[in-house]
Amino acid sequence: MDLNERDLKGLREIADKHGIDPHESFGYETFVDAGGTGILLKPGTRRIKVYETGTQSVGATRYDWKGAEVTEFEPPRDQTVPEGKWAFDQGVTDVFDDMLARSIPAYDTMRDACNRLAIPVLKQEPCRVLDLGCSRGGAIADLLPHAGEDALFLGLEVSEPMLGAATARFGHDKRVSIQKYDMVRDPRGLDFNPSLILCVLSVMFTPIEHRLRLLSRLHDLMQPGGMLIFVEKLIGGSARLDQTMTDAYLQLKRDQGYTEEEIQRKKCSLEGVLVPMTATWNEELLRLVGFRDVDCFWRYLQFGGWVAVKDGNPVDHQLGPRRADVPSMSFGSEYDG
Repeated sequence: MDLNERDLKGLREIADKHGIDPHESFGYETFVDAGGTGILLKPGTRRIKVYETGTQSVGATRYDWKGAEVTEFEPPRDQTVPEGKWAFDQGVTDVFDDMLARSIPAYDTMRDACNRLAIPVLKQEPCRVLDLGCSRGGAIADLLPHAGEDALFLGLEVSEPMLGAATARFGHDKRVSIQKYDMVRDPRGLDFNPSLILCVLSVMFTPIEHRLRLLSRLHDLMQPGGMLIFVEKLIGGSARLDQTMTDAYLQLKRDQGYTEEEIQRKKCSLEGVLVPMTATWNEELLRLVGFRDVDCFWRYLQFGGWVAVKDGNPVDHQLGPRRADVPSMSFGSEYDG
């Protein structure tokens, strides 16, 4: 839903009444639940539901902000203590928003940067957005209010609980399709030609030996002039620097309220499932599959984000012939330890 200036002003007034700086940047999205329909405000880790009490107008629902019913709630808190190998199961899905906010340094700043880079691309025609590893659909939800009625969003996910959550979230919006699809293992072709691809904290869960081919497939799918937003967890450029940043990151998690047991069990659970690479390797990988315009837009300790643009005029949407298969390449650890 594309809110007008009156709606945005009403949201700011409600934010102010709930102790939120009305000039603060925060996300919002439409929702449907047992209580009705409305708009969910997302300042930091807080969630404020504003239920619709307004009237219908041509093309959209407008909200009677003075009489709106407002409900504030806290998302479920992450206290996950995995027993074995990491999995995006129902327990993780239920607390995923809190997990991201407390586990990714400067998470809101990163998400804001991704949105600021993506929103101008949504104005291009045709607007096609692919979110690889869409989880609960948070990234799509942030962009939907800025997209036109003809835009199409495709969220790909392999976790059944995440698929269920994302499908329920967007069941009312015809612009969004959520599909179970593995870009590495699924032999089916993907009939989608995105102008924007989001790979936010997702490729790091792909085995290293498959990442080159995965990113090559994504590059081939894109419209000429299309944009890739790529965010990953990283390892340091040397054993010493990696340990220094690891220590700082673990202290950050303690400061966020995680216990030592939660920290260590998650760390062990993720070994061999989440395999990071250095910032240099990630950037070289993007260039190797064909992106020539690549730049880092965000970095905090062991996390970094890049924006990459495919060659070509974004007005010309006809893809050229596929490149020859890229030879396999190993990206093992560059140090022992």
